[in-house]
Amino acid sequence: MNDRIYRVDASALNMRSRPSTQSGVLTTLAGGQAVARLDDESHDGWWLVFADVPRDGIYVGFVFSRYLLPVGVSLSPAAEADLLGDMSFDDEDEHAREPRGAASSVHIDHEDAHASRAVWSGGWHPDIPDERRFDSPNQSDRRGDQQIKRIVIHITGTSSLSRVISSFTNPGASAHYLVDQEGLLYQFVPEHKKAWHSGIKSYIRRLYANRDGHWRKYKRYFDWHRGYPSNARFFDANMREVSEGPDAALVTRNDGREWSDYQYFDDRWGRRSTPVGFLADGGDPNNASIGIEILSVGSRSFDPGHYSSAMYRTLEDLVDTICARHSIPKTKDFIVGHEDVNPVERWGWDPNQGFEWDRVILGGHSVG
Repeated sequence: MNDRIYRVDASALNMRSRPSTQSGVLTTLAGGQAVARLDDESHDGWWLVFADVPRDGIYVGFVFSRYLLPVGVSLSPAAEADLLGDMSFDDEDEHAREPRGAASSVHIDHEDAHASRAVWSGGWHPDIPDERRFDSPNQSDRRGDQQIKRIVIHITGTSSLSRVISSFTNPGASAHYLVDQEGLLYQFVPEHKKAWHSGIKSYIRRLYANRDGHWRKYKRYFDWHRGYPSNARFFDANMREVSEGPDAALVTRNDGREWSDYQYFDDRWGRRSTPVGFLADGGDPNNASIGIEILSVGSRSFDPGHYSSAMYRTLEDLVDTICARHSIPKTKDFIVGHEDVNPVERWGWDPNQGFEWDRVILGGHSVG
C-alpha cells in the first residue's frame, strides 16, 4: 500500500467531487496532507484519492496529480537560483492550486490567482500552455532599475486573433498579455521585459511636457477615422499645418477649443495637466508597466459582446496575480487604460467607455 500513499506538495489543494475545476469542493487539503490513491486511472491528470483530514473527516474525491509527491520524496520548493531574480511574489499565498482544466485549456481559475513562485520561469506565466505563448521580437530591457508599478489595459481594435498574433510577432508593437472573449490567456513578452504597448511619440510628449493641459486641443490623427469635422485643421509632427493625409500627425478644431472627447478623461481624473503617471514614469508608460490587451473593438457603452464575463474573470485574476507579485496597489491610479496614460493618442476609446473598471479593480465575480 505504501506505493499508493502521496503527500500534498502545495500550500493547499482542493479535493473535488468530480475531476474538474468546475465541480464542487469537498474539502481543502493542507500542504503535507497524506492521501491514498484508489485507482490507476488518470482522469486527465486527476486522481481519485482517499484522505483522512484532521478535525474535519474522511473524504473520497479527485485532486490534481501535479501537486502530489510519493511519501519519502522531499516537498521542498525549487532552488532560488531557478527563479527569476527581479520578480517579487506573495509569500503568504494560501489559495488552493489546481489546473485550469484538462491540458490547461481554459481560463485561469480564481483559486489559483497567486501561483507558487516555484513554477515561474523566465517571466512566463506558468498557467499559459506553450501553444498560447509567442515570444515577440518587440521587447526591450526596462531602463535602469525600474520597478513595475502599473498595469495598462488596451483593446486590440480587432476581433481577429490571427491578426493580433501576426502583429505582435512581426516588427511593430506588442503587449505582455492578451485575453480573448472566451477568457483564454496568451503571452507575448515576459514580465520583466518591456513590451511596446503604450509608447508616447516625441511630438505628443512635448505637448504633455508643457504641463498646462493645452494637449486637450489636439488629437492624434488616424487615417481610418471618419469623424473629423469638415473644417478641422491638421498638423505634422513639427506642428506645421498640412492637409489631411499622410503628413498629418495631429488634429485640432478650427476654433482652437478643446476636444469634447477629453471630458471622459476629466470625469475620471479631474483637470490634470498631464496624463496618469507621465511625470512619475519619466514620460515612458512602457518602462514601468505591464500591458494587457483585450481581443475586442471596444464600445462606448456596456456591451457583453465586446466585454464578456469570461474575459472579465480572466482579466481580474490576471490583475490580481500581477499586483501580488509586483506589490502594485489595486486601485484606479495603478490599473489604468491606454487612454489614461496617453489621451492624445487614444482620446477615450482604449479600452473605451463601456469597459467596467470596477469589475477588474474591485472584483466582479464570486469564487465557487
